[in-house]
Amino acid sequence: MIFEYPDYYEKFHCIGGKCKDSCCAGWEVDIDDDSARMYQNVPLPIGEKLREKLKLVDGGYRFQLCRDKRCPFLNKDNLCDIIIALGEGGLSVTCTEYPRYTCETPDYHETDLTLSCPEAARIFFSTEEPIRYERRAEEFHDTDWEEDPFEDDSFEDDSFEEEGPEEDDFWDDIEDDEEEDAFEKEEDSDSEEEVDPEVARANREKLERILDLRDAAMEMIQNRKIPLEERILNMEELFPEEEQISDQELLNYLDQMEVVNPDWLRRKADIEAHLDQIQEEVLADRVEGGLHFQNQMERFLTYLLFRYTIDIYYKDNPRRVLRFTRRAKRVLELLIAQWCYEHETHVIPVGDLEDCARIFSRQVEHSEENVDLLLEVSSFHL
Repeated sequence: MIFEYPDYYEKFHCIGGKCKDSCCAGWEVDIDDDSARMYQNVPLPIGEKLREKLKLVDGGYRFQLCRDKRCPFLNKDNLCDIIIALGEGGLSVTCTEYPRYTCETPDYHETDLTLSCPEAARIFFSTEEPIRYERRAEEFHDTDWEEDPFEDDSFEDDSFEEEGPEEDDFWDDIEDDEEEDAFEKEEDSDSEEEVDPEVARANREKLERILDLRDAAMEMIQNRKIPLEERILNMEELFPEEEQISDQELLNYLDQMEVVNPDWLRRKADIEAHLDQIQEEVLADRVEGGLHFQNQMERFLTYLLFRYTIDIYYKDNPRRVLRFTRRAKRVLELLIAQWCYEHETHVIPVGDLEDCARIFSRQVEHSEENVDLLLEVSSFHL
């Protein structure tokens, strides 16, 4: 098993009540089944409130938010009453892991921080150095887990009421029909004790090619001997070519997005209202603000490549990675350009750059529908 994560990953620590945009307010708080079981057995006084606020919605558990959209366990000091009463072990998986995310294949595990978290965004943009990744290989062994203390008949789902609501040889190899069939067979055999060695070998080779592609793309993006735009053009040669669409067409596609972040609506409306001026007065100069901006945009592109290239393993479509990278970069550029236009400058302070990246991440990366939208619509120029 290969494990990989960026150099800034271990620098993150939740700052709790000091956070300017708490993840405990304005977000749905999903609760995993194991935590829901645990909450059924927590004693008073917090146990009664846990059971009162835990609701079954669309087949999954979540806490019922307060009228102001705050988590019912976020107190007036912006601290978590669950941690105060039960310690961090009392948190659900969602609350424990955020803003960390993981993506896995049978032989690979990557993890990173999501830029929707203000502290994660601050750490990410606190340096201009190229991102470095730690990769290590370890033997994976099944663990004989102890019996689940919550596996009993005292927790039943029905105790809750449901609430209403054409390519080169490289790509010929990756998209080879035989390997695709082998991968599907491996998925079907997940429940079996042993996987066909040939199936496992084919998928390891596929993974190696995908990681080699990703590493080559990131190396090109991080080559600071040439301007960023030239690096992007070089990177695009690794991927099949696509048709182009305009900024206005992109904005039309973005209208189809599920609204996850309320700030998104105002920002997008401002972009649409002033698109001609933004393009002429700000984007014409690429909102670069000098070398600093190029370096930070390089880091953002590297982040996208690391996070989304592994998508090829399951989708067998390398075009999707370039699509998403192009669109995500352009959306961030438009958010930055809108800020610059509003403040009559071509240089954005790092704190406001963090906010633009956070708005993008929360709106796009926290919705599978929104990610898929940017992956699937027609492409456009960076």
